[in-house]
Amino acid sequence: MDRTYLMSIAIMIALAGVTIVVFLPHGTYLPGANTSLPAYALSSDRIEEAYLYARDNPENLDGINCYCGCMQMAHNGRIHKRGLLDCFITETGNYDPHGASCQMCVDDTLQVKSLYAQGMTKEEIKAIIDAKYTHGP
Repeated sequence: MDRTYLMSIAIMIALAGVTIVVFLPHGTYLPGANTSLPAYALSSDRIEEAYLYARDNPENLDGINCYCGCMQMAHNGRIHKRGLLDCFITETGNYDPHGASCQMCVDDTLQVKSLYAQGMTKEEIKAIIDAKYTHGP
């Protein structure tokens, strides 16, 4: 094969890759799809585990309060209303980078995962997470 032909193929492959990177939506969660996580969600095994749990079990995190402040102050231009779920997945189904930079969100999400695996109900889990951060009178 001649070098010009090989060079042409290499350029076409590179352009195809650039086109995919530029024009495909990033960080979008589609239920039931085998969607890969954004790079920030892969920065550690625990962060990846938390994002995968949020992606695959949104109903388990929806309504479990987050205590890092994201439910009181805007993060990335929005206040989190659904609790821990919003730290990882937005209302529109996109991934949110907040969880990747907040150890509290990751730790609490993985605790929720563990408590569900132990057979606890959502109400019991919510009470445990709330008690962890709220103090008596």
